[in-house]
Amino acid sequence: METPTLTDSVKYVIHNKALIQQHMAQHRSTWQPEQSASTLHANSSLVETFIRVRPLLDKDHACGAFSLIDVQEPRTLHFTQPLVRALGGRFSTKSFKASSVFGSEVDNDAVYNGMRVPHAVQECLAFKTRELSILAYGQTGTGKTYSTTALEDRVVQQIWTAVKQDSHHSVFIEAFEIRGNAAFDLLSDPPLAPVKVLVTGASDVQYSGLSRHEAPSLPDLLDYIGRAKDLRLTRSTVKNSASSRSHSIIRLHICWKETS
Repeated sequence: METPTLTDSVKYVIHNKALIQQHMAQHRSTWQPEQSASTLHANSSLVETFIRVRPLLDKDHACGAFSLIDVQEPRTLHFTQPLVRALGGRFSTKSFKASSVFGSEVDNDAVYNGMRVPHAVQECLAFKTRELSILAYGQTGTGKTYSTTALEDRVVQQIWTAVKQDSHHSVFIEAFEIRGNAAFDLLSDPPLAPVKVLVTGASDVQYSGLSRHEAPSLPDLLDYIGRAKDLRLTRSTVKNSASSRSHSIIRLHICWKETS
């Protein structure tokens, strides 16, 4: 028997839409109550994982696609998939837990607040936390750039709202991208100067050759971010006409200026 291709699997799922949705409805009837969000937040750890479901696009609906995902708030995602077709049209649902799960109808503001990013940023501004990192992981076309751009815009706005009220803060920015085993500065002059990423200790990472720029105003900061994005490597793929072909890292440094 030939191994089914991805196209074969998609056709099989669409053909069995009614059976799959019936299976998903039966699975929903077995769900157990979730912990409240307030209880989960009280037990949050240093590293938290959030899942966001991308909505179906017009091109998805046009080919008859439908969602195989159920979101059980606040923190469980259920994914249904067909088993080996030779078994006769049976389906399996796997469940995954995260710090929070956001369905396809949830907007960017709700994601920003649901991830408790405002609180984390405030902790950094008060120098109670040394570092805050937000990373996006997922296959091409799942909306990583869309989500991180929205989070980035809100982080920048929140930081600048706080900074402009306190003249003792300064904001600096660094931006680079990683292509395979090489890294390049997105704000260097000339652009794309090589950067060496060096691990010098258990948790200490040095970025040799990476330029750092002070942003004295919000327009300056947004201009730096825009310039960095314009230089990112993109390429057309089957799923995305302008897919990011590198890992982009933007680092914002908030410094306290000594009054003396």
